[in-house]
Amino acid sequence: MCLHPQLQQKIARVLCQLVNAGVQMNVTTHSDIILQHINNMVCLSGREDSQEICRQFGYTHGDLLRPEMVKVYQLKAEPGGKTKVEELCCGMNGFAVPTFNDALDLIMEEAYTIQE
Repeated sequence: MCLHPQLQQKIARVLCQLVNAGVQMNVTTHSDIILQHINNMVCLSGREDSQEICRQFGYTHGDLLRPEMVKVYQLKAEPGGKTKVEELCCGMNGFAVPTFNDALDLIMEEAYTIQE
């Protein structure tokens, strides 16, 4: 989380390559950048023009992730101090993580209002 965004993307790329090499792992993060890269690689794996886009951005087949290779879970605070673990579904564009998306939307809304 405290790494430069460019390094977070590189870590995400390495994670994708490890998954494709058959390494099973559990990863936790608060980084929307890492998750977005995972989402990009899941989305790209299903595109007909994936080879062209891979060439454009310097990715290889080993960087792409099929949706069934990845699971994403979100921890949610429940009343009474309990925590619920929710598995998130993978859509066409990867995994939507409401806690990340809602926070980013609020931050951007504030920025647009303040910087008008």
